[in-house]
Amino acid sequence: MGHLNFEEAREALEQLYESSNEERRFILRLYVLYAFNDKYIRSGHQHSCKSDDYKYFVENCKEMLKMPQTIPTLRAELYREMGEFEQCIEYLDSLEPVGEHENKVRAMIREKALNRNLFAFRL
Repeated sequence: MGHLNFEEAREALEQLYESSNEERRFILRLYVLYAFNDKYIRSGHQHSCKSDDYKYFVENCKEMLKMPQTIPTLRAELYREMGEFEQCIEYLDSLEPVGEHENKVRAMIREKALNRNLFAFRL
């Protein structure tokens, strides 16, 4: 699969999910996450987000939180992008420090959560 738009990523997830292994399911969910952010956030169209698309996005994030492939920093980012700011901050505060780059990313996520900003951002 190449670069998919949100509708294509959603369709791929729905069509391929049952026949996929855990790793592929995780990748399909990542496609949905990235495609949603491309369509509504990075493009500057967050105010035109369809409520059904946002609900689908949140459900996708919740499912990703259940998956063992979701690394701690991504887990915090999912909480933040769903608007679960307190959960994001609490989770980040519970993590042990890691490498310098990862700690910087976590600090950026924490700052965005403190400002109640759920929009994706460039690293």
